[in-house]
Amino acid sequence: MAIAVKGFLPDVIPLLVFAYGLTAAAIVDHEHMILPDSIVQPLLWSGLIYVAVTAPRDLQWHVLGAAVGYCLLRWLPRVGEGDAKLCATAGAWLGLTALPTFLMISGGLGVASALIYFWFRRKSSACPFGPPMVLAALVIMTSETLGLPPSIVG
Repeated sequence: MAIAVKGFLPDVIPLLVFAYGLTAAAIVDHEHMILPDSIVQPLLWSGLIYVAVTAPRDLQWHVLGAAVGYCLLRWLPRVGEGDAKLCATAGAWLGLTALPTFLMISGGLGVASALIYFWFRRKSSACPFGPPMVLAALVIMTSETLGLPPSIVG
């Protein structure tokens, strides 16, 4: 109850919506190897709107985070456009300064999940990258919400 009095609860509601959307995207990507625009696009725009309303002075860093996140993954081989859009969504919510941490965590989780995926399938096949990105975004968003250090980089 003390948490709600200090304004924690109203701040968490949009983040819970973000987490719900990310979880839906991860499940769809895991099952069908696709990140649908109907999930990812609203998350991206809602992140930018959330920042515009709550921290308008930081909006340019979140727009840059979305643009850089998309551009970094879009041209990599074997990375789908949905993954690039999900990275842009993470950049929109987390901002440009958290993007290196996001990429490091999601990359490490992606390698780990690919090894596990290969171990159980015993063949080389495509592995969804959405679930590791979702987990990385949730870890960073949770740590920022709880007031933990925002970055493990520098």
